[in-house]
Amino acid sequence: QKEPGGVLACAKHFVADGGTANGVDQGDAPLQPGELAIHLRPYRQAVAAGVRTVMVSHSSIASRKNNANGELIRLILKGHFGFSGVVVSEWPSAKELPGGSVTRLAAAMNAGI
Repeated sequence: QKEPGGVLACAKHFVADGGTANGVDQGDAPLQPGELAIHLRPYRQAVAAGVRTVMVSHSSIASRKNNANGELIRLILKGHFGFSGVVVSEWPSAKELPGGSVTRLAAAMNAGI
């Protein structure tokens, strides 16, 4: 909801930070079939409630960095959930992607950030 002089909420860290192996910060979430839906639920609810920004997690799912995962960002968050706000990433996350600066930036942008 828009309110004059209000605050813009950010839902973070999309998605599965709580599912990383051994609870390792910025780790990999080796999710079993059906487990992703559990981790997505709060974000679907946040989008339905009107959140306008989402920050992508430092983590990975099945060894694929979330901030370069177009399936998560474009297809699920923006497509299935209908999120039309701003998707952001912490700069250190982008530095963890393979390649040089331009390649890393392109991977994140192409994923939907």
